[in-house]
Amino acid sequence: MNSAWRMIVCLASIAGSLWGVGTTFGDELCESYRLVYKTVYDQVKVTTYRLQTETVYDQQRVISYRPQWTTETRERRYRVAKPIVETEYREEKYHVLRPRLETQYREEQHQRVRYQTEVQYHEQRKVVMRPIEETSSRVQRTVVRKPVTKTIMQPRSYTTYQPVTTMQTQVTDTGSYVDQSVFQPGAVQNRLRWVPGGYATDPLTGVSTWNRGGFHWIPYQRAGRYRTYRQYVPNLVTREVPVTQYVAKVVTEEHPVQVTTFEEEVVEENIPVTVKRWKPVEEVQRIPYTVTRPVVDYVTRKVPVQVQHWDREEHVRKIPVVTRRIEYQEQVETTPVQVCRMVQETRVVQVPRTVCKWLPVTTVQYRPRVVLMRVPLGEPTLAPKTEPAETQPSEEPTVLQKPVQPATPEEKPAEAKPAEEKPAEAKPAEEKPAEAKPAEEKPAEAK
Repeated sequence: MNSAWRMIVCLASIAGSLWGVGTTFGDELCESYRLVYKTVYDQVKVTTYRLQTETVYDQQRVISYRPQWTTETRERRYRVAKPIVETEYREEKYHVLRPRLETQYREEQHQRVRYQTEVQYHEQRKVVMRPIEETSSRVQRTVVRKPVTKTIMQPRSYTTYQPVTTMQTQVTDTGSYVDQSVFQPGAVQNRLRWVPGGYATDPLTGVSTWNRGGFHWIPYQRAGRYRTYRQYVPNLVTREVPVTQYVAKVVTEEHPVQVTTFEEEVVEENIPVTVKRWKPVEEVQRIPYTVTRPVVDYVTRKVPVQVQHWDREEHVRKIPVVTRRIEYQEQVETTPVQVCRMVQETRVVQVPRTVCKWLPVTTVQYRPRVVLMRVPLGEPTLAPKTEPAETQPSEEPTVLQKPVQPATPEEKPAEAKPAEEKPAEAKPAEEKPAEAKPAEEKPAEAK
């Protein structure tokens, strides 16, 4: 934005210099101007609409029904079944079979096998190698080591354990379970609610604006509740406990030890040597073996057999016969009954209804616009004249006006005429003031 303004100022200065050079060659008398931008605020009436709600009550007929209870007597007829039992006796003949045992004998013959053992021999010939020994002698030298025993003292170490009692700190947990209440907040949900209109201030610019009322999503938190949890609470108790430990101790003692050493000595002796050789000899050997033969014997015996016979007997008995029949009787029962009838009632009620109206509200706002002025060098800058909002056109264009300058005695009457004013094409400051074209806003040349 600064670069655009700088470009506008440069173009304006170049146009002024060119105009000054042209007037210098044409006329010795020239007038120099400087361009000044001023921001002018115009009063503009703005009409807005505010939503206003009213409650209107309409009369409406409502038909309702109320219950009306009455007592009526009703008769109920029903049949009662009464059982009648009759008993009669009849004779029945039946036969009974009684068992009778009789013993008989029958012969059975079976085989009995017995085994008879006999010893027999058979000859076996084989060749046997018999040893034959021959004895001779030879000289043998042997190194004999004779033992020599000496007694020496040898140290021996062994480990013994001695009890040592120390006090050790031990921590014991004697805690218990305790009920603890915890508050749990309710869930947060968004609900659609009506928010009335009001003024709100922007924290950045400090401008107050009117916010229209309407439905908005507002967070709503439900009521919390307490929950009880059972929690274990530890209780650490410290106490001294005696601890007995066995400490190892090394003890060294000297014991006598018998040490045996050997001395070598050469001994010569005659050793008989036996030479054994084998000679084959044939031998005959009788080998006994056992032979078992089965012998079958026939045995006869008498076996007793129980034979059962059935004798038929006739008996007579009386059997009771029960006959049942049902007789029906008619009975009448009177019962009071509660009867509910719905009675119609008509009444007039007022039903509320909400009516919305849009009411016009007129406010005055200040809208800025930029005014470009040509001010002669060496004179103070005059504030631009603005017209009231009622006299300005509806489209609100921005008009650049040239301030009135007093005529100097050196100037001619023809030159005292003010330059023609040209409307600037620059837009208001709310849109894009940097897009104004200074080339089209050149001051009119003096005639």
